[in-house]
Amino acid sequence: MAPVAVSEREFRRYAVAQQVSVIGLWIHSTALPWLVLDLTRSAAWMGVVVAVQFAPMLLAGLYGGLIVDRYDRRLLLAGTQILPMALSAVLGVFLLLGRPGPADLLVVVLVALGFGVTNVVDDPARSALLLDLAGREGVRTKVVVTPLINDIARAVGPLIAGVLIQLGGMSACFLINAATYVPVLAVLAGLRVARGVRRASGGGQIRDGLRYAASDARLRAPLVMITIVGTLTFEFVVTFPILVRETLRGGPLLVSGLFLMFSIGSVLAALTRRRWTGGPPRRLAAAALAFGAAVMLFALSWAPGAALVLVVGVGATSVVFLTLGIAHVQQQAAPAYIGRVMALWGIGFNGTTALGSPVVGWVGEHHGGRWPLLVGAAAAGLAGLYGWIRLAAPAPAARVRMDGLG
Repeated sequence: MAPVAVSEREFRRYAVAQQVSVIGLWIHSTALPWLVLDLTRSAAWMGVVVAVQFAPMLLAGLYGGLIVDRYDRRLLLAGTQILPMALSAVLGVFLLLGRPGPADLLVVVLVALGFGVTNVVDDPARSALLLDLAGREGVRTKVVVTPLINDIARAVGPLIAGVLIQLGGMSACFLINAATYVPVLAVLAGLRVARGVRRASGGGQIRDGLRYAASDARLRAPLVMITIVGTLTFEFVVTFPILVRETLRGGPLLVSGLFLMFSIGSVLAALTRRRWTGGPPRRLAAAALAFGAAVMLFALSWAPGAALVLVVGVGATSVVFLTLGIAHVQQQAAPAYIGRVMALWGIGFNGTTALGSPVVGWVGEHHGGRWPLLVGAAAAGLAGLYGWIRLAAPAPAARVRMDGLG
């Protein structure tokens, strides 16, 4: 039986709770790399810690998707709020009790690893539950709401983190993040979502999910593209601080300003989505090429003011690429495979950070602040060229009707 969409009121309550939580997560995500830089004075170490956080998604992401396909997504998501809430609180208290030194990097690494383990289930569970909440006919709402939540959080969270860090309140960043999990747990406790299609237990379901995604060209192409771009381009948590510290000679507030302007570009693009959603599949490839060009221009920023202007284009083109890609994958994936397919998307987008962040960190440390971004620009261009070739055929009939929604 297909899941029945919940009421608009319940959907809004869940979206608002997620908004609060994701703002807290961006406060945490902005503060953690800066904390590592303070402890080690090494961009390479910053990349390693970020890699530790995303390594579990890379190694076990498909198992997380399989779990989401089997079990109650609401209960799974409730469980994945508790561990990161506790870890953020512990790190915040640890910083509050005394100023840590380089030897305390192990504590930061363990916190990053704990977040990574929960993300294995949390990422596909969020995607699948939002699909349950909106209903199959409301998939466009899901596609639009998720990037919008992230865009607002990316604007507000780093700004709060930058102010707190500048004022010497690094510990407050992690304590605030811990508190933001409470609204999500409260809303999840009151949600009543009908169970959709679930796969029965049995062997070979990971291989089955891989075969399914690989056999459908309309799934395979965007998944390969997000893997290329996710590995080397979407490393902004690492590349922004490197550019600011090594090239623009700024501090945490400039990093926060870059994330703010990035998000303004993203929101502006989201508000004009009716002009660029839909259309031929090659539009996704064109979006990747535009994204690469925007990142290249941003990498060549000659002053903080120029960087703050040019990063708006990076934000706008990134949300176009992500929204078109997610919409394409959501349309093509069958309900019984949605958890595993979205886990593959999560591996491509987040899991590959475990591979890319040490690379861009090393590049930044040895070649300067611009080069990590230039590498990312080249990766986006490569993904765009691949998509342009692979998505050349006419699109088949959509499995989920999208017109007239959103």
